[in-house]
Amino acid sequence: MRCEDVRKHSADYLAGTLDDTIRRDVDLHLMECGSCRNELADMKRTWALLGGIPQEEPSSELTARFYDMLETEKEKTALHRDETSLPKPSENVVNWVVPKRALYQAAAAVIVLLFGFSSGVMFGKTGTNGVEVIALKEEMNEMRQLLTVALLGQGTTVDRLRGVTLSSQVSNADDRVIESLLKTMNADPNVNVRLAAVEAIRRYSDRPWVRAEAVESLAIQESPLVQISLIELLTDIGEKEAVTTFEELIEDEKTMEPVRKRARMGIERII
Repeated sequence: MRCEDVRKHSADYLAGTLDDTIRRDVDLHLMECGSCRNELADMKRTWALLGGIPQEEPSSELTARFYDMLETEKEKTALHRDETSLPKPSENVVNWVVPKRALYQAAAAVIVLLFGFSSGVMFGKTGTNGVEVIALKEEMNEMRQLLTVALLGQGTTVDRLRGVTLSSQVSNADDRVIESLLKTMNADPNVNVRLAAVEAIRRYSDRPWVRAEAVESLAIQESPLVQISLIELLTDIGEKEAVTTFEELIEDEKTMEPVRKRARMGIERII
């Protein structure tokens, strides 16, 4: 496959809609062509930028709006009202980020409010109480965690990619988020979502149990691109426990040569 063929299929490749034969051809080309890998990486970074949500200090006015809206959405959920009755102040934006569960619509709506606030559209910055700001930031971080876990459990590839992207905006992520990312890395049916999850897990590679999970994940991965991504992660952090798994990959006749090459290089760097 040529570079122009990869470019032609790049959108479908990232969306996970290519048939298996073409996808394997693209995978093989990407393992050998650094230029095409960089182009795809740029496309993913563009997606991340589009999904980025600045963390700005909200005004005290936002606190009341936040709790009013959250209580409203909880009541709607308890009454099992139809989704179409939910308020949609900016339907195009909300549909872009919101999963189809009412409680998480509340979380997503709050995030959209913050986005509008950060653009200077909705609120000013006067009269902010420091204690309220800290409390509201904690609430917002909790909402981001809930929304991340919810998106990672959605049925569409796009929603799960959004979940991985949103995870990068969570500070001090708890085990719910990390475990959801690990599950996505191990079992997501789309290779691009698994690749994104590997990069997201890199943030938590200072935790021994996360490193151990990454080693176990490498042993079960079948995609050469995901294998290479995990090898690079484990090599970068100098995970000695990964050496045995690297050796097993090298000896496995099913392992593609580019993967074997990265594994050999990884062993040399770690040892």
